[in-house]
Amino acid sequence: MKGMMRHLFAEELRRLQLLRQAPDPGAEAVRIAVYRNHAFETVASVLDPFLAFSGLRAETSCSGYDDTFGFGRVFDADLNLIWVDAARYRAIDLGEWLGERAAALRERSPAPILLLVAGGADRRATEGVPDLWDFAVEDLLPPGGGGIYDPAREAATGTRLSGRACLEVARALGLRLIPAVLRPALKAVVLDLDQTLYEGVLGEDGPEGVRLTAAHAELQRHVRGLKEEGFLLAVASRNEEEDVRRLFERRPDFGLRWDDFAAVRINWKDKAENLAELASELHIGADAMLFVDDNPAEILNAEASGLGVRTLLAGDPADTLRMLRFYPGLLRLRTSSEDGLRTADIRANRERTALGETLAPRDYFARLRIRLQFGLDDESMAPRVAELAGKTNQFILGYRRYTEAEVRRLMGAGDGCVVTVRMSDRLSESGMIALLAARAEGERLLCEELAVSCRALGRHLENVMLPEMMRLAAAHLGTGKGALVAYRRGERNGPALEWLRSLTGDALVADEGRVPWAVPGRVDLEGLETEVRRWAKR
Repeated sequence: MKGMMRHLFAEELRRLQLLRQAPDPGAEAVRIAVYRNHAFETVASVLDPFLAFSGLRAETSCSGYDDTFGFGRVFDADLNLIWVDAARYRAIDLGEWLGERAAALRERSPAPILLLVAGGADRRATEGVPDLWDFAVEDLLPPGGGGIYDPAREAATGTRLSGRACLEVARALGLRLIPAVLRPALKAVVLDLDQTLYEGVLGEDGPEGVRLTAAHAELQRHVRGLKEEGFLLAVASRNEEEDVRRLFERRPDFGLRWDDFAAVRINWKDKAENLAELASELHIGADAMLFVDDNPAEILNAEASGLGVRTLLAGDPADTLRMLRFYPGLLRLRTSSEDGLRTADIRANRERTALGETLAPRDYFARLRIRLQFGLDDESMAPRVAELAGKTNQFILGYRRYTEAEVRRLMGAGDGCVVTVRMSDRLSESGMIALLAARAEGERLLCEELAVSCRALGRHLENVMLPEMMRLAAAHLGTGKGALVAYRRGERNGPALEWLRSLTGDALVADEGRVPWAVPGRVDLEGLETEVRRWAKR
């Protein structure tokens, strides 16, 4: 796959080069149902080379051409794609009509929906459809390189989209959109500095001597935008830290500032060791990080370290920018108020860690003035619940990966509930940090899923916050004979399983199962400020 990167991320895509790529027999099959009013085949034929970069391959089922989008036959699918040419409609409010059609598909299929419209449409009408994301085809194509439409091809190909447009849509779907729907997003981008974010070597050229070219400036703006979208930024650089601080102080032309970075490792140590330390400080798996460096030896060393970190070899800044724009895992389809809180919250963890090493938990809670707000069936939290369940890997028990529609159904069910926790302290606002999805199973509480954001780990909260969530759920659903806690062993959820062992005393020998636990009548929350909010079921 490394050899194919130059073709997948090329400025100009070439169909023959893509078709020459051998299929990956180990790739995970994704069932994609395409409902359309114009041809999708010219996109589908080159989709797999892009999906293979994320370990996926497409099994595509296409409807017949249907301008009414009546969904006469609905396919079993992991993903629905509504593929629309807006030019085929006249004198209707297309946005409102497509919203109605998407809602009709949602009633018949639980799978996420991508709505791609050539010619665009008013997107407001689709906002109420859960697990749906809509895009204008024009917005998926990079500028330049030829026209989007070629009407002369339509009779032969079944679509008025140009050959270039079909290739670019395949790239957008295969590298960005489909992985963003079906795979957890990356959590952090770790950046080298010299010859990566600017031209020159800081130790030789000094803060004023390194050059911010127009392409490097655009690259920095894009990276800064990733932070605003909720990704953590970090630095791994062979430099002196004081020199780097001085660089960001003296270069107001830089799009990035020192405070944009949640963590830094600026020293002369092995970068693979630094990457492991950064993952630990950020409380994320190293495989949730993308490491960007201009030195091939550093990239090879990181890949050989066994950390599982993703890598991107930086070269020409325009090429680096294009790769970042398309790199799988760097698109967040769900946004929340928590996105802007992550960097400040992580930086505050340093002080929290220092206090935690010297204080007992209740004194630690009181000193930080930790406040927990428990919410029961708060539908406004449904998108964030789906996001947290979809991306958490370290502290998660069931790997249920709920869609937003599934979360809303559970919140509305008479025998189900979702408990969420928002946290703040005197250092920062953390937002929603934990979720419990539960059902009444007879007289016992079945905990289907329990997850905690990586940002909240290490704050001594797990042994009081999580039992209180289960106590609240049991009281809410009227179960009185204890709980069953479901779990499944994954590649990286060791911290969650270890917590469950200590809670229940069960060795968790099986790879998955349910373990009993006696729900307490009261949980000691001394030192914490707490509030409970309940929402009536519809």
